[in-house]
Amino acid sequence: MSVVEVLDSHEAYVYGNIGYELSKLEYEKVSIEVVQGVKVYKLKIKNIELKKEEDFNILKALDKNIKCKHSEPIKYLELNKCPHEGWEDLIDYWSCHQGEFEKLKNLKMIDRPNRIFVADFYIQTKKKYFPKCCNKSDKLFFNEFTHSIPDSLLIYTFFTEYFKQLDCIYILYKGKCFKIKSFYRCHLFKEGNFVEAIKVGVIEEEMNSKFIRGLNDYYTEKIFKMIRENITGIKLLYYKLSFITK
Repeated sequence: MSVVEVLDSHEAYVYGNIGYELSKLEYEKVSIEVVQGVKVYKLKIKNIELKKEEDFNILKALDKNIKCKHSEPIKYLELNKCPHEGWEDLIDYWSCHQGEFEKLKNLKMIDRPNRIFVADFYIQTKKKYFPKCCNKSDKLFFNEFTHSIPDSLLIYTFFTEYFKQLDCIYILYKGKCFKIKSFYRCHLFKEGNFVEAIKVGVIEEEMNSKFIRGLNDYYTEKIFKMIRENITGIKLLYYKLSFITK
């Protein structure tokens, strides 16, 4: 199955064969070449409008009547947003001297009654504020309670926010460490729709301590499934090129 990348300039690149889905578009073929055994068509798309939605606000999107997986209500008075995953990596960028703000990494959550902190992939509070059936930890990942936010939106928002500060991220997957590098924002044409996307490169790295710790197995698998589904079959500087989609 081909991958169709569309730029803001309305230029498009088809990795693979031009399939039936492109019959819905008006386009002009500009060139074709074979890169690492993959056909790459360059097209000029006509009469389209690429829309970019407003940044996703996770606090507004969470239903006030959220429940755990056993349908027990999670009661709270207020939601507060946690810093995005990887904020610790920015400490070296803020500092003039090595270790200047190291103590920030040891900050701990203050007990605030019936207040829930919302991270990129989980909610967190004192265990006593969660239903008894789900209070073994002070965290509940989004796949462990009911809500209406699609996994793809959580993942895309996570990468979008992270890449505003740093251009690469390390993730552990099946016992290996992978580096995911951001190239640029674009759209993919999927199932007849233009979908916001980030073009990324993925490469296996030596194990290190820089990997993101705010992921569980569920979301890690979802991320790499998305990468596999959008893989182009082409490498750039040893990075396998793919896309994270909204």
